[in-house]
Amino acid sequence: MRFLALCAAVAVSFALSLSVVAQVFSGGGVRVGPPAGGSWQPLNNQPPVSIGIILLLTDGTIIGQDVEGSDWWKLTPDSTGRYVSGTWSQIASLPYTTITTGANSATQTVGSTANMRVNQDVYFPASGKSRTISSITNSTVVVFTESINTTAGTVVDTYGPLYFASAVLADGRVVVIGGEYNLSSGGVWTNLGAIYDPVANVWNNLNAPSGWGSVGDAQCCVFPDGRFLLANILNGDAAVLNPTTLTWSAFGSGKTDRFDEEGWNLLPEGTILTCDAINAPQTEKLILSTGQWMVSGSTPQSLEDSGSEELGPMVLRPNGTVFAMGATGHNAIYTQGGLPTDTGSWVAAPDFPMSNGQQLDIADGPACLLPNGDVICQTSPGVYNSPSTFYEFDGTNLTALPGVPNSSGDPSYVGNMIMLPTGQVLYTDLSQDVEIFTPNTGAQEAWRPRITSCPTTLAPGMSFILQGTQLNGLSQCSAYGDDSTNATNYPLVRITNTSTGHVQYARTHDHSTMAVATGSAVVSTHVDLPNNLELGSATLTVVTNGIASPPQSIYVTSEIVKGTVTLQNYSASSYGVPVSVQIRNVGSTTPLDSQTVTLDANGNFQMATTVAPGSYDITAKGSHWLRAKLTNQTLTSTGLTGLAFSLINGDINGDNTISLADFGLLKLAYGSVPSSSNWNPNADLDGNGSVGLSDFGILKLHYGQSGAP
Repeated sequence: MRFLALCAAVAVSFALSLSVVAQVFSGGGVRVGPPAGGSWQPLNNQPPVSIGIILLLTDGTIIGQDVEGSDWWKLTPDSTGRYVSGTWSQIASLPYTTITTGANSATQTVGSTANMRVNQDVYFPASGKSRTISSITNSTVVVFTESINTTAGTVVDTYGPLYFASAVLADGRVVVIGGEYNLSSGGVWTNLGAIYDPVANVWNNLNAPSGWGSVGDAQCCVFPDGRFLLANILNGDAAVLNPTTLTWSAFGSGKTDRFDEEGWNLLPEGTILTCDAINAPQTEKLILSTGQWMVSGSTPQSLEDSGSEELGPMVLRPNGTVFAMGATGHNAIYTQGGLPTDTGSWVAAPDFPMSNGQQLDIADGPACLLPNGDVICQTSPGVYNSPSTFYEFDGTNLTALPGVPNSSGDPSYVGNMIMLPTGQVLYTDLSQDVEIFTPNTGAQEAWRPRITSCPTTLAPGMSFILQGTQLNGLSQCSAYGDDSTNATNYPLVRITNTSTGHVQYARTHDHSTMAVATGSAVVSTHVDLPNNLELGSATLTVVTNGIASPPQSIYVTSEIVKGTVTLQNYSASSYGVPVSVQIRNVGSTTPLDSQTVTLDANGNFQMATTVAPGSYDITAKGSHWLRAKLTNQTLTSTGLTGLAFSLINGDINGDNTISLADFGLLKLAYGSVPSSSNWNPNADLDGNGSVGLSDFGILKLHYGQSGAP
């Protein structure tokens, strides 16, 4: 985005005729008639600052940045889950430094100059003044181009980007890196970055890849395995961030032109698709398994504006096609091949229409996949001009939609869209007017996520693993181009109390995948329930990209049973291993409560129960482990903690005894792997993915033993 264009957009008169915005066009694949796709409404409580980029946290809240500022704000839905009646609150600001020795001078001593860059501005909130950095003397001394009067402790904002890379990681943290602009600086393409922990409510510095002097408005994408890929806009290089160590490593080769101005789209086949800006109309895709870029054909007409090199957004639709929108008014549809290495094919999509003799297009601008499979997008004439017109694309036709209050003065590039868990689109335009779009139709049944494993008795503060299919949705959902990224392909968990109707969101994290359109594969996420979760009967749904799973009936109690299970002679991770836990009267074998829990990577489990407080026996049994029992455990009104089980391995047939029957099953499965016709996962005692001599050794070690009754 160009700085002069931004200034011009702000100066556009709001006296422009609203009839231009509401005009309905005919011809060229545009449906004729009154807008029928949905309606806009403003938030009841607008933010106290102008909001730009917006991201959806995994607890159902939205965070948005004060435009080109270091402060961030959170939108929390009301008690019934409505965002239109939600409230704003300020969260932690991006990393800053402070003055350590005050002075009325161009030379200032600060806590650290690590987040300062020569020729970039810093901002002093107390005085409302900015200063440009002339030079950096050392790690604590900076020289500005003009003096400023400060005192010890004065806050100095160093990072407030505009047009940058951002994403919600699989663990729920937020990455923000780069910025075409920074604070009040002009185009600086900064390499500053930060990572946000929503639980601790703190931002920490995130260094750019080694040797990268600029990041700017870089492309980014979260890999299916959770790593974060970042482009170098100056060339075809890229680097991947390990979210655990926060270290970068080079990734990818073979890109035929530089990344600048391109957009990325994650595909189910295991690739990232882009339309080239420099080599337009050529397109390319990155094969994630090999790190190799390959040419994936060309769009029938160029989507790139040759003067600005801008492109529009690309959105993956539920049918597997990608709708690519152009800065020329032309659009295209991509169909994947059968394999990641297949080129795929492109066909033309309907052009955006003309408006008062000007071609509508998206030279940077937002689009979002609606729950009904259509794509909503924001167009405007030429490059960086207003007014804006919104359209909905159903795969064949474009339908003109109503506009927002600022449409007459907004070019497309000021917009941002994100899908809410309610199936509505939240829209910002670098102003204090935040709008919500409600589409007229919803999702098809086949597109819904589905829960396959989830406790039915829960408790406030409880953590557990939820499993299901299509938990990551069918698309990254939100798109823009190169200046804004806020994908939402991760599961949220929404709980609705049956009695009060109140809606509360859990916090999800550490999703097993960040892939899209995972089909029938069972995937998972960790769920942390809020400490103030209302008690009683409720329903639980998983929501992804505004599409909710069928509801599961649950009961929320105050009692949590917590413990750890050691799986003897097991080399694989305990993550996701199911264990049957029972609560019994002392000396009895009849369970009062029996649940299957899933272990985390450390063998921990949590289980809510409605059993009355008292003394009980607690048992645990795994699929090929013997039952263990802890006697006379005291269950209180808040539950029971500190249980520790160690399970003996070798019970292949699950009868709680290691005998000849288990030996026979092991013999039948000997030499097998998961793809073998004689594969028996319970015979893979050590969890190494094959049945061999080591499994015989485990069975022999424990042969003849029986578990607790």
